[in-house]
Amino acid sequence: MSSLPDRVVLRTGATGFLFEGAAGPSRPPRGSYAFAPGSVERLTLIFDGSCDFCTRSVRWIKALDRAGRITVAPFQDDAARLAMGLSVPQCEAAAWAITPDRRRFPGAAAINLALAVALNLPLPLWIYAVPGIRQLQDSVYAWVVRNRHRLPGDTPFCAQHPARCGSDSS
Repeated sequence: MSSLPDRVVLRTGATGFLFEGAAGPSRPPRGSYAFAPGSVERLTLIFDGSCDFCTRSVRWIKALDRAGRITVAPFQDDAARLAMGLSVPQCEAAAWAITPDRRRFPGAAAINLALAVALNLPLPLWIYAVPGIRQLQDSVYAWVVRNRHRLPGDTPFCAQHPARCGSDSS
């Protein structure tokens, strides 16, 4: 059984976007999160540090983040993962974006939010809000998760930084 919420909703609101995402483990209560350009100035992105494709994707997001708003950590870094209140099964199922006020967003929602923060533009969230696009991106993300170790990428983060990944770096 997946530990991801059954839905993540992004819809337009009077002040920008309302983003309902995961607030806790398996089938968590949903909270509303208003996104307007610049409203999220910092973000933590938790990813699979043993994955070549994930490491390349994170490197690409960091390259776009010229203002240094995004902190990245592999889920194999127990201290970082536990500080964000995430379990290993949750992190094996998806990347997670965590805002400073502790709102957590999994999967395609996390990637879109990370891109929006890196670019300091809501465009990725606007695209994600288009009817049908969210479902398509969520489906593509699920396929990537299942096949991530077959996709090309960089030397995995945990191979480059074994001290940050503990014993779970395989």
